[in-house]
Amino acid sequence: MDLLELYSFNINLNIYTLLYLYTHNKPLIEFLFSQFIGNLFFYYIFNNHIFQFLNHNYWKKNFKTIAAPQLIQTVSNLITYNNQYNIIYIIPINLLIQYFINIIFKNEISESKNLRFINIVLFFFLRMIF
Repeated sequence: MDLLELYSFNINLNIYTLLYLYTHNKPLIEFLFSQFIGNLFFYYIFNNHIFQFLNHNYWKKNFKTIAAPQLIQTVSNLITYNNQYNIIYIIPINLLIQYFINIIFKNEISESKNLRFINIVLFFFLRMIF
């Protein structure tokens, strides 16, 4: 397992998550335009686009050890970020989800667990700021 590839996967997942958070309440034309411009921007800045991310090796080879827990945590971050939960409930909800992910995916690597916790804190601070 390459640690740099894990961080790259997690950064790309979070970038596309933040792009979705920025564009999800916009009208359809503005949503599509923002998604197109965002993907074009990410392609030229990071030399990566959504189709390369969807064909990442972790989706195929390390789905149960890396990709599925990261994806479940990201979806839970999206749900708690988008809803009007009180900010006091966001951390316990995400920690509870992280606990169940730890039970279900027992063979997940420790670096992935640490990154999931960092994502919880990141989205918590984003929720506090915005």
